[in-house]
Amino acid sequence: MFNSILKTCYMSYCSFLMKKYQKLPLKNKVVYLASFPDNDNGWLRQLIEQSHYPIVIAATNQVQAQLAEYKALVEFLPIDNSPLFFNKTLKEIAQAKVIIADNYFAFLASLKKRNKQRIAQIWHANGAIKQFGALDPKNKYRSVSDRQRFLKVYQTFTDYFVGSQCMGTVFEQCYLAKKDQLHFTGFPRTDMLVNSSVDVLKERFLQQNPQYRHKKIVLYAPTYRQEQQKYPFVEQDISDDQTAVIYRYHPHDVEVSTNIKGTYEQLLASADVVISDYSSLPFDYALLQRGSVFLYQFDREMYAQQFGLQSMFQHTCSHLIYQSWPQLVSAVKRALEQQTVNVDVLNEQWNTYNKGTATEQLAQWINQQLKE
Repeated sequence: MFNSILKTCYMSYCSFLMKKYQKLPLKNKVVYLASFPDNDNGWLRQLIEQSHYPIVIAATNQVQAQLAEYKALVEFLPIDNSPLFFNKTLKEIAQAKVIIADNYFAFLASLKKRNKQRIAQIWHANGAIKQFGALDPKNKYRSVSDRQRFLKVYQTFTDYFVGSQCMGTVFEQCYLAKKDQLHFTGFPRTDMLVNSSVDVLKERFLQQNPQYRHKKIVLYAPTYRQEQQKYPFVEQDISDDQTAVIYRYHPHDVEVSTNIKGTYEQLLASADVVISDYSSLPFDYALLQRGSVFLYQFDREMYAQQFGLQSMFQHTCSHLIYQSWPQLVSAVKRALEQQTVNVDVLNEQWNTYNKGTATEQLAQWINQQLKE
């Protein structure tokens, strides 16, 4: 009840300010709304260099440290509850001709979209196993005001940049996007994975983590579970003298991850096998065409009921899903012994347009919008 009141007050204040700020003229500038860790691996710097117009980065506390290098290049503002956010960030958003978002932002519901204003969604994953947005099963427990706010945010977006027909369909179903709003350019975040040398990335990882140099690596990367903190994963069934298991838990998880050094991309390039469940990490790993992916969905029925699963993914990639631990262990060991790669279907269906040119195409689109 108290949280609902806070949300109402927050949105009312945002709406009051936006109404005032939107009386000001639009400016030929871009505002990038950033909230998701590891969503920038160099594409943002490329976008800044290729854009002909000013760019403002507005970042949540969660990603400000990761994006700190851009403070010297562009205007850098917070997304929080500070006076600077309400007095400056919202004003920049209201006046920007182009807004780029990597996630859902509640305050966008207070933005009354103007004719020459474009609000584009570039998302934070190039595939989806879980349901979200309009298909989220938890919506039936939410208040009418919450659902109305969600819908307003969805309706704010004018453009979606995606990497596959499958992901386009996901946004049509989950964010109620229209077909003519979809741009099949690929996701900017995938450019580095496509354009980088896997061998170079792996060597950089091994230089920082020499204990793995002569081992095969199994990367275990489960998604975040608020109530499930212990995972039925028996490392001893997989690891041996030649094989090491590296854990990469979600940033919100209370589990302590293995102390490894290096970037996200370097870690992926070093893994011979990836085991996940409902995370989007396998979509990234598939682009490297490095090894095999397995999805250990031991709680599939419960998870589907509580969080929802994308039927599109089940239809295209059911061969990657395991619910039995012994069967999964056998499959992983076979993949390691035979050095198999099983990501062809994943790439064909979900990475179709991720060809390494997404940032360039996004920059061209932005420049065209502002030129007009």
